[in-house]
Amino acid sequence: MPQKKGPAGGRPELQKANPVVIFAWVPAAREAIRSAARIETHAERAGFRRGRGGRWHCGVHADKNPSCSIRGGLIRCWVCNQAWNVIDLEMLATGASFLESLRTLAAEYGLPAGAVSTDPAEAQRAALARLELPAAKRFQRVLINLTDELLDTLKAGLFDPLLPAPEEGEIRSLEVLRQTIMDAADSALVHEYRIWRDRWPATVAALVQVAKCREKAEQRALAEFMARLERIPQKADA
Repeated sequence: MPQKKGPAGGRPELQKANPVVIFAWVPAAREAIRSAARIETHAERAGFRRGRGGRWHCGVHADKNPSCSIRGGLIRCWVCNQAWNVIDLEMLATGASFLESLRTLAAEYGLPAGAVSTDPAEAQRAALARLELPAAKRFQRVLINLTDELLDTLKAGLFDPLLPAPEEGEIRSLEVLRQTIMDAADSALVHEYRIWRDRWPATVAALVQVAKCREKAEQRALAEFMARLERIPQKADA
């Protein structure tokens, strides 16, 4: 398992760089790296090992039974209750800082450091959008769930005479809304979230809180399940 090294000394160009330039460059670099990188490659560099059934052995704790899964650009350990993206894994493997790791991966995947705007106002808008992204993703999740339930009810009304029939175009409108929300990139998702939040602030806040509570409950349940698996003796391979 790789051991974390001491703090990186830092390159001279990073120490002298304009903070606004770095601030504006970071979100674009991070998004490009996550799109280009294979999480499996970086997990192996950080000491995670492939296990049975598509699961992975954790690179942070002694892991006899594989307790990690990969989904959505993250490798999550359900025993540690922690998740890492490719940048986190680079930091874990090398002991470098976040910015140093970002620069290393950007160079590895051919992302030029000057590829984005360095306008301070744009950097401020990007920072605000990043702060709102977790709430926007929770809103996305609960809205998709609600839309699915409503679509099931409306479609049942097409065949069950005891249920009200959907209005013309109602099903199609909901399907378009669902697909739009599901396919939205981060920036578009934050924009859509703001529209809903500004129009129905109390309702949207409640939906986000519901999604947050559900996430925590699911994480606790999965962590408890994986911890129980860790305690089950494994039969030796024949």
